[in-house]
Amino acid sequence: VPERVQDEAPASINVFPYGAVKNSMNQDIAIGGYGIWWPGLTKDGNAYGQQMKGIHDLVITESWREGLAMWGPLKGIWHSSTRAELAGLVIAAHTELPIHIGIDNKAVVDKANSLRGIAIDLERKGKDDPKKVMKKHWALQHDGDLWEAFWIALRCRGAESMRITKVKG
Repeated sequence: VPERVQDEAPASINVFPYGAVKNSMNQDIAIGGYGIWWPGLTKDGNAYGQQMKGIHDLVITESWREGLAMWGPLKGIWHSSTRAELAGLVIAAHTELPIHIGIDNKAVVDKANSLRGIAIDLERKGKDDPKKVMKKHWALQHDGDLWEAFWIALRCRGAESMRITKVKG
């Protein structure tokens, strides 16, 4: 779980999660994965070490000339492109950097921004989490396990330290 991030999210996008599934029409053989692209970030840079401590074991990381690439497999028995994109978002949310995320999946962007709005409202009022954040409990929501992980990361890091924007895919 990330520590509190003191800085607000930057105005420009600085991280791009992505998810994909092969053979999505046949879940018996479907394979999914996620990636996260950090333009301008390197493994030897100041922002990499301590701020990324929570995700080292979850991703494969490679430094390229233009930035930092991270990727990993989508685990579980059900795969969809939305779930894969959400997994990338969850991993990015577990860093301790102020982030502005660009995602091309409108469903993920809309729900993430809805949760972010609820978190900002709770933070400004100084309130704890309600018993149910959404109308349904996490376990009853589609991809609820990942949405709950996103919510926990969002509340720990601070909702103002993250922005989510829809980008063209």
